[in-house]
Amino acid sequence: MYIVFGIVIIPIVVMAILLLNGKGAFLIAGYNTARKEEKSKYNEKVLCRFVGWLLIGVAFCLLLFPVGFYFEMAWLTVCAIALITLITVGAVVYINTGNHFRENVSSEVSTANEREKSKSTAKQTIIAAVVISVIMLITVGIMSYQGSKDPIINILDNEAQIEAMYGTSIDFAEIIEISLIEKSINELGVGKRTNGYGGVGGTLKGNFSSDTLGETLLFVQSKSSPTLRIERADGKDIYISFHNAETTEALYHELLASVPIR
Repeated sequence: MYIVFGIVIIPIVVMAILLLNGKGAFLIAGYNTARKEEKSKYNEKVLCRFVGWLLIGVAFCLLLFPVGFYFEMAWLTVCAIALITLITVGAVVYINTGNHFRENVSSEVSTANEREKSKSTAKQTIIAAVVISVIMLITVGIMSYQGSKDPIINILDNEAQIEAMYGTSIDFAEIIEISLIEKSINELGVGKRTNGYGGVGGTLKGNFSSDTLGETLLFVQSKSSPTLRIERADGKDIYISFHNAETTEALYHELLASVPIR
């Protein structure tokens, strides 16, 4: 998940730096396809810097998403969406309320049609910004829902497959011991997340490290007990717990019946 945000944010920052230096006008939609005569009416460097700062603002907002996920602060993602909406709407209003980027403004007279066209464009862009923000909110909601779901465990002939964020397959041959601990992962000492998901409601998935448990792979509800532990010979120990304690216990007994532990 963090890699995806990195793939999105890094190119935006690179483009922003280029534009802040007064270069990269070809990156600005609409301006890059305008005729030479139309482009000559604008101060290209001023326009580039404005768009550059706009992209910096958007990149900062996008950065709030992974930070919110990492520190389990859902309000940060809501703030990010609100900020992106405000930045976009503010930029549109700024662009369409004055000739901020025009050269020789005093010699130009805006016609009624041009003003109406400008207002129409601003309205359409604001609507687009709101739609994009709603889509982002829905996307974050889906990610949070998927992340908070209990993992699906499929027990096959020679392995157990964990279907979830950071899911994996466990070869029965590498399992040393399967145990059921009458404590939640919080009570055991979850430690720090190294590459994982920590969402709303105490769901933990992925790679964690603690002084008490060492390097682990978690698929747990952090406050739920008991906790199933699968110790492996050549991999991180895996901890599993569901919202429902009976589901965790049932998986424990199913694994005991299926895994030929030496």
